[in-house]
Amino acid sequence: MKIEDHWNDGFIYCVQFLTAEQIERKITKFIVLPKKYTSKEIEQMVGTKFQNVKKTLFIDELGDGLLLKELERYNGTING
Repeated sequence: MKIEDHWNDGFIYCVQFLTAEQIERKITKFIVLPKKYTSKEIEQMVGTKFQNVKKTLFIDELGDGLLLKELERYNGTING
């Protein structure tokens, strides 16, 4: 069995953004995405997929990562 049978190549990104809440918060998250996205597209994703984003402060590419091909079928458990 090859890695490619179960995993897709991706990149690991560190993103930081400010929230638009009463008390502004700075949030940092690590995300893994397919290699096909540009920085602008990732910034748009952060703005729409996280709640109350006021401004994206930075997006750093940390290195290679792997995305599980059939993540949906696992329902949060290792045994499926």
